[in-house]
Amino acid sequence: MYAQSERTLTIFVAHTERKRWWRNLRGGAQVEMQLRGRRLSGRAEVVEDSAAAATYLDRYPRARMAIEAEAAPTFVRVASLTPNS
Repeated sequence: MYAQSERTLTIFVAHTERKRWWRNLRGGAQVEMQLRGRRLSGRAEVVEDSAAAATYLDRYPRARMAIEAEAAPTFVRVASLTPNS
């Protein structure tokens, strides 16, 4: 699940201790992804800020308990999404 705001996605990484994929994005990385059938490029980074939580909770208000249950809620922000040519 992701929250989208214009050309940026915010993804909540629940149970970070059980997942590894997000760790590759610490420090930032160029990524390619498929979203709704379209191939996109962007810059992904791991964030633990209140702005990411607010963006995600605007889209998924029922996720509040899951986010608050995490000692340090972790999000991946993918910005500057542009279509691949």
